Amino acid sequence: MLRRREISIWLLVVASFIVLIVLVGGLTRLTQSGLSIVEWNLVTGTFPPLSQESWNIEFDKYKTSPEFKVLNSNISFSDFKTIYFWEYFHRLLARLVGLVAIIPLLYFFIKKKINKYELRNFLIIPLLILIQGVIGWMMVKSGLSMKTYNGIGVSHYWLSLHLFLALTTYSIVVWRYLCVQDPIKSVNRNKMNYGFLIFFMIFSQIILGALLSGLDAGYITSNFPDINGEFYPEQSIVSFSNPYFLHFAHRWFPVIIMLISIGLYNKVKSDLSHKQKGLFLILLFVFVIQMVLGIMTVLTSINISMAIMHQINAIALLTVALIIAFSLSSK
Repeated sequence: MLRRREISIWLLVVASFIVLIVLVGGLTRLTQSGLSIVEWNLVTGTFPPLSQESWNIEFDKYKTSPEFKVLNSNISFSDFKTIYFWEYFHRLLARLVGLVAIIPLLYFFIKKKINKYELRNFLIIPLLILIQGVIGWMMVKSGLSMKTYNGIGVSHYWLSLHLFLALTTYSIVVWRYLCVQDPIKSVNRNKMNYGFLIFFMIFSQIILGALLSGLDAGYITSNFPDINGEFYPEQSIVSFSNPYFLHFAHRWFPVIIMLISIGLYNKVKSDLSHKQKGLFLILLFVFVIQMVLGIMTVLTSINISMAIMHQINAIALLTVALIIAFSLSSK
């Protein structure tokens, strides 16, 4: 019992760190802070500038970046410190989550609280976090060269891959937590597939949002339901590099998700427990809130507070969908 409790707490802490990193990453993006630090120093980069001379050096480095030359040539020293803080804090959290993921895991193994098989299963978590760090640097690097700088920031593909890995890691951690709490003894394949279909659709919708954000496509209109007077803009070409298409797809794909989810619920509801039916109601409630927050984000021209609430609720929605998938997996 104590072993299960310790592992559960560890997984919850790791999951919480990942959520915090995703939210701070969102703030870093919304405040245009992601390219304020132009180097990746794993050890020395742990410490922020502690003197005026150090701050001047960092500011001079930033002045060599495409973002400064194209967009921020008039940025004040005080404003630079602000955007530097968000990027520094984001990177610091990434370092911390790596330690939080690996140190307790090694402790559990050394103290024989987990066996070699369990260690191998859990090692995917720190491994993905390590890969996530590498992808994060590749994302930043894509915005530090005039050849790859797109006038907006980093590559929206690298940005989306960065979020994809973060949410994948988060989902694995939450799934492991659920398995520790209530191990699956036998699998119900049909219901499990329905649950995962809902989960993957919601996951895909969030990644669409990342692609949209990476191209600043949220700013092309502040209208709803039309996009600058059109339902389907004539500038929209089916491409994941077209901001009008991404904006359109991110608006209306949730309607498809909701209809499919309701259809799947009706198909299996006679076999659902009272608890499982309650989970579907929670999913519907959080889904509606998410759609309202999305609309409000557009109508307020991407107000930062509204956008962050939209992001927080997206993680909540994904979590509920994952819990449903887990609940439906067990006979």
